Amino acid sequence: MNKLFIIFIICTFISPPSSARNIRLAVGLDHSRMISDNYPLYRASWIFLTQALRESGHTVSVFSQSSINALVTVQEGKLDGLFLAANLIGREKWAVLSSPLGYDYFGFFINKLNKNAQGAIGTVNIGNLDQILSNQQQNELLQIATAQRGLKQLAKQKIGKFILAEGYGKYLLNNELKSISENIKFQTSGAERRSAHVALSKQNPNYKILQKIINDAIRSGIEKGDYDKIMNESHLPLKMRVSNP
Repeated sequence: MNKLFIIFIICTFISPPSSARNIRLAVGLDHSRMISDNYPLYRASWIFLTQALRESGHTVSVFSQSSINALVTVQEGKLDGLFLAANLIGREKWAVLSSPLGYDYFGFFINKLNKNAQGAIGTVNIGNLDQILSNQQQNELLQIATAQRGLKQLAKQKIGKFILAEGYGKYLLNNELKSISENIKFQTSGAERRSAHVALSKQNPNYKILQKIINDAIRSGIEKGDYDKIMNESHLPLKMRVSNP
C-alpha cells in the first residue's frame, strides 16, 4: 500500500498538467538570426514568452516560413499564433491578440541622398487584410516581398520611402545590411507606435483557450519580475517595454 502511494505521489509531481498544450507559433525565415544577432524587441519577447509558457506547463513548437506564408498559415487557422505581430489597422478583422509583449514605431525609412524622397512608397507585403500606417492605404503602395529587398531598393533610390518598424529596420541595417546603412535613416516625424503580440486567428476553433494560456503566462512572468530582467539583458529601450506604455 505504501509503495502504491509513493508511486502515485511521484507521478503526480513529475507528470505535466492535463491542460498542458503545445503552442504552435509561425515565425519568419530569419527567426534564429534575429535571436542570435539580438534584435532586442524580438529576442527579448521570444525568450520571455517561451520561458513563461514553459513555466506554466506548456511547450512551444516553431514553424519557420516566409513572412507572408507565416501570416496566411495563421490566418487560415492552420497554426496557433503569429509571433511577433504588431497591432496593425484591420488586424482585428481576422485575429485576436495576446497581451502586449512590447512596442515598436512604424514609419518611413528614407535615403539621405534622395533629398525630396522622390519615387514610390514601398512596404512589406502583408496581404490585403492589414494596414501598417493610418494615412497610407496598403493597396496603393508598392508591395515588396521582404524588408531586406525594400531597404536595398531604397539604397539604390528605386523607391522614395520604405515603410517598416524602426526597430526591425535598424536591426537589419546594423547587421546583414550594414554595407548600405550609411545613407539610410528612419524618419521619426509621423511615426506610429504599435504594440507587439502573438496574433491568433479567429478561424482557429481553440483561439480563446490559446489566448488565455498565453495571457496567463505573460501576466505570471511579469509579476515574477522575469519580464524586466529579460528586457534588461537584451538592452531593450524603456520606451519599447510594456512597463512603460
